[in-house]
Amino acid sequence: MITYIIKSQGLYRIGKTENLKYRISCFHTHNPSFELIYTIDFDCELFLQNKFKEKNVKLEWFNLEENDIIWIRENKTLLSNNTFESLSILRKQKEEELLIQKKLIKKEKKRLTLERQILKRNLEDKEAEE
Repeated sequence: MITYIIKSQGLYRIGKTENLKYRISCFHTHNPSFELIYTIDFDCELFLQNKFKEKNVKLEWFNLEENDIIWIRENKTLLSNNTFESLSILRKQKEEELLIQKKLIKKEKKRLTLERQILKRNLEDKEAEE
């Protein structure tokens, strides 16, 4: 995975791709006036997007300044620590855990609804007997 930064019309796009040449050709099709600013040979897209979230304009487009690009270049070593792979794995695990919890909550809600219906019927039957 490659993280890339392109510049177009004064804005910067922080994205990632498996195939940079193909991704660049797609940009040429839709936006021929862009400049590839920087690439990083691993996935740190989410980290960078989060770091610069205050400068987010829309989706993956950011109003970065030259000192932001300098920060990215100077901190490539920091970014290259397998921290991001670990974070990505951790995020996937958390997403899976949340999905499992949602399913369990849904099952528990169904069980409680069924139990409530049974109790209501039992109460109605008792009242009818009296």
